[in-house]
Amino acid sequence: MKRPVCKKCGASTRDAVKLFRIDQDDLHFYYQWRCIVCDIALPDGDSEPGKPRYQVPKMEVVQTSMACNVSLDIIPRMTAENAKSCRVCGAPASNAHHWLPQAYGAKLEDYDSTWANVTDYLCPKHHHQWHIVVTPTLTKWHD
Repeated sequence: MKRPVCKKCGASTRDAVKLFRIDQDDLHFYYQWRCIVCDIALPDGDSEPGKPRYQVPKMEVVQTSMACNVSLDIIPRMTAENAKSCRVCGAPASNAHHWLPQAYGAKLEDYDSTWANVTDYLCPKHHHQWHIVVTPTLTKWHD
């Protein structure tokens, strides 16, 4: 498991680039390298060139912690909302996305009102895919 270098500020030290546990909810989480200086997610240092991997495989984290005789409890935690990372792949997200399509605003009363304000972060790629699947009649999202 290689510590990445921040492409924005060049940071690579233990104090500047840290591994975080990102809690998505009470049951789901992933690990992610983050630059503390820039407050951004970094691709895993073991990513293939041209294929950034923003979620560090859990097994790698467990194996490394066991090999170093270090508890997983020392890994700092943050919520996915605070991390502002894509819910699907962990990449830096562009913005919060409503799960109930706002384009269907006239039909909001058909849904439980709690769904009207549920948001999650998505990267541009997964935001685009979401619209192709969920709102296919909005031609703006098709290539």
